[in-house]
Amino acid sequence: MTEREQTIENNDVLRRKGGKLYIEDVRVFSLPRWIFGGRAGAFTVPGVGIFVCRGCEGDLQMLMHEYGHVLQRRRFGFWFYWLRVAPLSLYSGYKSMRNWQFRHRDTWTEWSANRLAFVHFGHPDGWDHRLFSLVPYDAKRAYAAFPGAGKKNTA
Repeated sequence: MTEREQTIENNDVLRRKGGKLYIEDVRVFSLPRWIFGGRAGAFTVPGVGIFVCRGCEGDLQMLMHEYGHVLQRRRFGFWFYWLRVAPLSLYSGYKSMRNWQFRHRDTWTEWSANRLAFVHFGHPDGWDHRLFSLVPYDAKRAYAAFPGAGKKNTA
């Protein structure tokens, strides 16, 4: 079990109902790892559920991120989600499987899902900002160039 994983009994976000796993009101389905190119992965179909590779059911941050896509659908509406967010996210995920230099997690569809989830789940302690960034990649580079940027001035 990785550092990000928790047992279902050890958190208040995941729950079992009738032997089925849920994150809040969304069902979590487990699929064979080969569907994800042999790596850890997940995708979300709002209104249906979150699909994760076998063995990733306990990765709470991945599940919260995927729940962020449900929140995108709720916030941006049906048409914008299905005509803009979903196709771009799918293409980005596919592109990252084909090109190891491309980082799916740095696309706006992903960091905006992270942001929505981060706020929705009450700014969870231990959030992995490297893997589940809340800001665009360019903003991360800008902050890195100016140490202390974004911190409150206590003087």
